[in-house]
Amino acid sequence: MQKGKAIFYWKKWKQTQSLSQSHSGCCSPKKINKDHLTDATSNGEVLRAGVFGISSKKTYRGITVAVKEFKENGSHSLVTHEASVLAKMEHPGFPLLFGCCTETKPYLLVTQFHGIEGHCVTFKSLVLRNINDPQSEWCRIMYECADALYYNHSKEYLHNYLKGDNVIINENSHSLHPVIIDLGKCSTIAGGKIYHLSPRDQEKYRKYHKHVAPEVVR
Repeated sequence: MQKGKAIFYWKKWKQTQSLSQSHSGCCSPKKINKDHLTDATSNGEVLRAGVFGISSKKTYRGITVAVKEFKENGSHSLVTHEASVLAKMEHPGFPLLFGCCTETKPYLLVTQFHGIEGHCVTFKSLVLRNINDPQSEWCRIMYECADALYYNHSKEYLHNYLKGDNVIINENSHSLHPVIIDLGKCSTIAGGKIYHLSPRDQEKYRKYHKHVAPEVVR
């Protein structure tokens, strides 16, 4: 019993240390006034929806942005953690952070909008589309994904939630480029976790989380 409690508190301490390290050496993200955000679409179009909440397209000081709106149970530390990690990602493979709104709920994270012809297109949805010169485009997309991840790792971070829905495709100068989003589950490499799943949990992951590499589900 005592051993179980010790392991539990050690894991909590390690998680706290990981978050503390991720915030160190980085200035606090800019605080944005919600009143300066206006709908960029007439019908309040939702770009994406997930376990975190929803993302919508808005305008901030004349610039089109993507606003990630967290659910009511989303914690302040969750938002500031993702914002702090994003602030360190000085790479075209990650969205430019404008700031966050954490004075009142729902908390918001504001980043540059990326898409094709004004619409949100994910890596997953692009697979089902016909694109010009697919061999050249897909080779570049995969290379740039790998380069962004290499940069992420060089900053001593693990993304921990990479999948087809969390890579947005951006069109620039008639070519397609990937942008990795959803860095809320990022951890430092030192704070990375190894999960040992029961056979039952392994089956669950293979069924509902097909993006997880099979060698990880064990």
